[in-house]
Amino acid sequence: MFCRLSYRKRFWWIFIAVGVVSLVFGILSTLKFSGNNDNLSMLEGMFSGFGFGMFLVGLVMWIRLKLTPPEKLKQEEIERKDERNQQILRSAYSVSNAAAIGIFAVLAFIFAGLGYKIPAIICVGGMYVQVLTFYIAFRYFRTKM
Repeated sequence: MFCRLSYRKRFWWIFIAVGVVSLVFGILSTLKFSGNNDNLSMLEGMFSGFGFGMFLVGLVMWIRLKLTPPEKLKQEEIERKDERNQQILRSAYSVSNAAAIGIFAVLAFIFAGLGYKIPAIICVGGMYVQVLTFYIAFRYFRTKM
């Protein structure tokens, strides 16, 4: 679960590596497949932008870990593992899950009303995947606790 995510240097190195791979893939695919296909160009730009963003966030967090004193990092870890903060985080995830389901439903109706069948089906599919994931996680944690 996200509230137990460890903020170690190794995690941020993996984050940086995935960002670099995505960035390089986006740049190389742009150079190799630079055609007139707007959808492909947009996808390549998304890979490049997402990769650069991951690289930048990972680098900043890794530098922060290097510069922050160990006592402060230990205090942040204790606060992150605090039961009250974990409960607040879980509540926030529940609210954002319900909001995302509502947004998917509204988008599906908007796309259907505009005559875009494929995006409407994708929104409904995303909503079903989200509800199914929530149900499976709920059943798993209910049996575990």
